[in-house]
Amino acid sequence: MASALPPEFPIIVEDGELEFDLTATQPQFESPGSVPDDTRRSYELLSLVHTEDRDQLLTDRQREYLTAAYDHGRFDVPRESTLAE
Repeated sequence: MASALPPEFPIIVEDGELEFDLTATQPQFESPGSVPDDTRRSYELLSLVHTEDRDQLLTDRQREYLTAAYDHGRFDVPRESTLAE
């Protein structure tokens, strides 16, 4: 399956079907090559999330967790903290 939009992990494979997330703007999603064009394959859009406000892509709680993780070195390589911390 060729697509200009890379899938996000995890990719779930069950009974010969793939399930994964994509993050894209509407123009990216609608551009040629963004979705499989092989007529032998079908796909189903399970959900669509839309926002005009790029500053509100995360909830306040999600932003709080990501900020704390960043502040405690969770994204450093090698990691400076454990998930529990």
